[in-house]
Amino acid sequence: MTKHIGNRIGIAATVGTGGLWNIYNQFFYQKQGTWPVPPPPSGLTATGGVISDYTTGPGAVYRAHVFTSSGTFTVSSLATSPTLPNSVEYLVVAGGGAGGYGYGSSGGGGGFRTNVSGHPLAGSAYPVSASSYTITVGSGGANSPAGPGGNGSPSVFGTITSTGGGGGVGGASVIAGTPGGSGSGGGVYPAGGAGGSGNAGSYTPPEGNPGAPGSPTGGYGTGGGAGAPGAAGGAGSPISIVTATPVTYSPGAGPGGNPNSGPASSGSSGNGWDGVQPAAGNGGSGIVVVRYQIAQLTVTAKATGGAISYYGGKTIHTFLNSGTFTNTSGSPLSVEYVVVAGGAGGASLTGGGGGAGGYLTSTTTVSPGAPSAITVQVGGGGNGGYYPGPASLRGNDGTPSYFGTPITASGGGYGGAGGFQDPTQNGNPGGSGGGGGNGGGGNGTGGSGAPGQGNAGGSGVTSSPRAGGGGGGAGGSGTNGINGIGGPGGIGVQLPTSFRNPISSVGTPGPGGQFYIAGGGGGGVAPGGTTGTGGSGGGGSSNAINGINNSAIQNTGGGGGSTNSEGPDPSAVRGGSGGSGIVIIAYPS
Repeated sequence: MTKHIGNRIGIAATVGTGGLWNIYNQFFYQKQGTWPVPPPPSGLTATGGVISDYTTGPGAVYRAHVFTSSGTFTVSSLATSPTLPNSVEYLVVAGGGAGGYGYGSSGGGGGFRTNVSGHPLAGSAYPVSASSYTITVGSGGANSPAGPGGNGSPSVFGTITSTGGGGGVGGASVIAGTPGGSGSGGGVYPAGGAGGSGNAGSYTPPEGNPGAPGSPTGGYGTGGGAGAPGAAGGAGSPISIVTATPVTYSPGAGPGGNPNSGPASSGSSGNGWDGVQPAAGNGGSGIVVVRYQIAQLTVTAKATGGAISYYGGKTIHTFLNSGTFTNTSGSPLSVEYVVVAGGAGGASLTGGGGGAGGYLTSTTTVSPGAPSAITVQVGGGGNGGYYPGPASLRGNDGTPSYFGTPITASGGGYGGAGGFQDPTQNGNPGGSGGGGGNGGGGNGTGGSGAPGQGNAGGSGVTSSPRAGGGGGGAGGSGTNGINGIGGPGGIGVQLPTSFRNPISSVGTPGPGGQFYIAGGGGGGVAPGGTTGTGGSGGGGSSNAINGINNSAIQNTGGGGGSTNSEGPDPSAVRGGSGGSGIVIIAYPS
């Protein structure tokens, strides 16, 4: 006979949960009438970014956190299963370089770093702890009205940094290309210049490649990419990390021509000015993705397309870029949707803030099968205005987003020009209207918003010190500028409750919580005045930092902020770009 002391184990019999039936357990059962079942083993738990859950084969289930704007990846608890890792795989892509002006060269692709197993550029494992990791998503380089293009900005995940792509050089003035994550092409005159070097961070594996040399007879140098040196444009690198389908990032642009700007969240570079297109191309912004294995998916999606997550009994498809939504359930599927267009750019020289992209939400029914697949377009944000330049001082409209062409949200309306060089001082109509500037010596009026999609922009004022009006937002109108105070952008709207997954970070904070989108951009103000703040929902505030810090947040549809300065070098002052749009679909799981 075996004796028992306290909770020591005597003669034991195993039970279905893997525990042991000892005296302590018998006592617990007699008192409670239940067996103390421990929680099942699980993978690590984290928050941040847009969530994408998917399988890559039997037993391989991943959760990806996708960041198209800066944020925080927070690990709240580590894995409790011995078969699941406490390490993550990452993709860190920097912003691409802009193309150069004056028959200039093309920019280089943003630096590309990853540790995804099996990828040819994979680095070492990345263990994590229960803590927070800063995410920085680099912006694309901005083109210049005369001269070299700007470098892309770095992207960062914790201790991993990727270098921005090199900006293209002016073909007739600067010879050697610019170094970067990948280098830009070389100039053309008076002799062919060498391409800029890649892998500026000196990483192993390398983050990019050199650009191609220029030639007086062979044309402008083209940018290097993550997958190859510049030739007709260096190839990018394909990778499967956001979903199981590979996507190519960080290509170098080819010779000047359309399309001449890199798409958002791609790390692509911009084309150089070829003497025909109106301007050199801007670089595309970067992206950061962090993924890890999870224990299981408890439900199966009834459709394909976008990043898929599960919350509150709903399956959510989030499109950060254009794609296709296909009902694979075999039956008609009733879905709830949110469609947000690209926000507009803000004006230069104390002009109006950009209007937010149009916002639509309702329900519709999607028929099953590939013939009934819905084409999804995610609109791009409009560029900010600059001086001097072909697009003048005013901003540029955002582009539409749609969930099938009948459900189309209109791009935001541009902010009206500031200064006195451009008479187009009125804000443009759009999904939400742009704020009025003060170009041509007049008080610009705000543009109107599309019915049911947004609101009007505020008006500008020429009284000293001058000020531009705020761009309209989906939830409210932009405010008029007044003496010395730039008009704040209109507030955005909070996503419907179906889309508020607490582990995801779609949108921005606003009154009462997170998940605000489609805020208007702030109006500019003369030196010494008060900045026009961006509306909650991604709208950019006005400032004088060359269109970078006053740009709207990607995938919010926010309007870009105007600039405040009329300093000694107005060519260095640029309105902020509008944020790209977003399309989100939800249905019962």
